[in-house]
Amino acid sequence: MSILKVKIAKIRSKYAENSPSFSNKETQSDLSEESENRNKLSHSPFKLIDVNNDSLSIISSPPALNIRLRKNSINSQEHKASSNIMKNYCRGITNFASSFMAVPYLLPLLKKHQIDLETFRKFIQAKKSKINCIKQLRGMLLVMPNDKEQVAAMKEVFKEITIVFLKYFVPNWIYNTKIVGKYEHLKYRFKILRRVKEPHYFTYLQGFDQS
Repeated sequence: MSILKVKIAKIRSKYAENSPSFSNKETQSDLSEESENRNKLSHSPFKLIDVNNDSLSIISSPPALNIRLRKNSINSQEHKASSNIMKNYCRGITNFASSFMAVPYLLPLLKKHQIDLETFRKFIQAKKSKINCIKQLRGMLLVMPNDKEQVAAMKEVFKEITIVFLKYFVPNWIYNTKIVGKYEHLKYRFKILRRVKEPHYFTYLQGFDQS
């Protein structure tokens, strides 16, 4: 029995000596793993927050906020693109209305309203530099109650020649000029045409429906 007790004492002694070492190795392994996890998470789009230096909590930006920011960015880009498209269309319309190419279409319209060709061209030239947005183009298309008879007649002619341009000349105009975003310009063609026919609805370009 005494020999057995000695052996048990020796085993316990060895276990006691090895136990702290094993514990230290395990602790170091845990710390190493936690450090590695921290490094991985630090490169993620989430934020790390220490809670009492014991555990990690992961917080991200609210999904609704991300969606709202993305939507605002897209809307801003669309608004800018539609503004540039409208400027180019205004320039194209006024250039066509005062060009020799428009004369065969203008003459019957001018005769109907008893307006001289040169008078109409002067009217367009006087407004040309200001027609660069929906508001200004709408003002050239919409006859107001206080407009003089001749001005109202020239607005009607301008509306008709604008329709001719949008129907028959836009594709050639787009593809034979240095316009950037040709497909986008072509896509807006009939949207603008519908609003030119009913200028009192012509208050915006972005978000036109297909009806």
